[in-house]
Amino acid sequence: MVLLEEARFQAIMVEGKAIDVFWDLNAVKFNGETELQSVYYVAVACKYEVVLLLSDLKKDAYRKTGCRPALIEPSLVSKKENVFGKKKFTSKIKFHEKGRLDYEISIEFNNSSSVNTNSCVGGFDPEMEIKVDGKLAIHVKNLHRKFRGNQSIAIHKVRVEVYWDVHGWLFSPGLRHTLFIFKPITSSSTSRLHHRCLRRWHPSQ
Repeated sequence: MVLLEEARFQAIMVEGKAIDVFWDLNAVKFNGETELQSVYYVAVACKYEVVLLLSDLKKDAYRKTGCRPALIEPSLVSKKENVFGKKKFTSKIKFHEKGRLDYEISIEFNNSSSVNTNSCVGGFDPEMEIKVDGKLAIHVKNLHRKFRGNQSIAIHKVRVEVYWDVHGWLFSPGLRHTLFIFKPITSSSTSRLHHRCLRRWHPSQ
């Protein structure tokens, strides 16, 4: 990828304000999946102040951008992933700033044989499992009738609302699109969304 070749800079306009975006992914290391782990920085600056910085090299980032740190530390609001897979997708996500850094979320689709003639087309009865750190959190049977839904789960005393829409997954031909949302319910949820994780899964043929 071109982004990995060298440090880059780009200036853009957002609502009439000049925004500078800096990044250096030349020697970036990953955690084995899609997460950037070390030796990188991505900085967004406005009026010579870094309003957002993703990096394990913060001092280098401030030096190379020539911008000062923000007075208020930014908080993670949302995370979105677009991936391709067949039957199982696994990722690590963070639900709140002061808790554990990440949890492993896995989503698995099963098409088990069924003798029920009213089941999904072709005599199959699809099911879906969502696990957190390897432990089953949600098990949806008769997925062809429950292709859209939501359910509350508890993760280390944090209530998380899980939403799914797998209609395209089951009924659309070719490249299929699905959506998963993991929304922690916090004391401030009524005023703002503290953290929401979007998961889009495109199972391949």
